[in-house]
Amino acid sequence: MSDWPREKRWLVIAEDGRHSTLGRATDPSLEEIARAGASLDAVDLAGWLVVSEGGYYQKSSISLLLVRRITGKDADWDEAQRLWHAARAQQLAER
Repeated sequence: MSDWPREKRWLVIAEDGRHSTLGRATDPSLEEIARAGASLDAVDLAGWLVVSEGGYYQKSSISLLLVRRITGKDADWDEAQRLWHAARAQQLAER
């Protein structure tokens, strides 16, 4: 096991597995979270605020901690999480 600390990121994950990083150097503000939720609501996608832990650009595993839903639409978090992991695996395979 590496001695490197595990990287933590704030993410917004949409129901289709797409995501954005928030608050890169700091925790995201309530306004940033609200804007992200409003953007997803505008295109009728559910979305969640999540903390990821692990090497974002490394092939090692990464864990997701669900914080809360940030949109008015509800959807299946487990499916969104599966789609996110699949998209990440595909991107890493293409590197």
